[in-house]
Amino acid sequence: DVVGQAVDSFKSVAQQRGITLESSLADGVTLRGNAASLEQLTCLLVDNAMKYCDEGGTVNVHLAKARLGRGCTLAVSNDYAAGADEDYRRFFERFYRADEAHENQQGYGIGLSVAESICKRYHGGIKASWKAGVITFTCVLKDA
Repeated sequence: DVVGQAVDSFKSVAQQRGITLESSLADGVTLRGNAASLEQLTCLLVDNAMKYCDEGGTVNVHLAKARLGRGCTLAVSNDYAAGADEDYRRFFERFYRADEAHENQQGYGIGLSVAESICKRYHGGIKASWKAGVITFTCVLKDA
């Protein structure tokens, strides 16, 4: 429910920017912890995806139960044609901005660093990957 509500809060932003916002949220996903931090994580990732999505592109939010044990996987992806040669390890450094074409974006470059710290509090991690013009941030979270 928390992830769904966070995604819903971006529907008008997506519409204003001409971006398609999709979500596939599995039923029955539970995670013991702080609802506010999970909402913050989702909002940070969706906001980042909206800012860096290609014009007329798609942002997709996917939530699934963990394959083994308790917890879940949250993945947020967006169209990002220019991402082939990025150093994705640096994306989680505070103040790092890889895409100079988006220098006019508001923010301070700390969102993904904060997202990483939230994932660590949930005994998990976050990684960025790019394939065929789509960048995906995948978070593995376990009970806090």
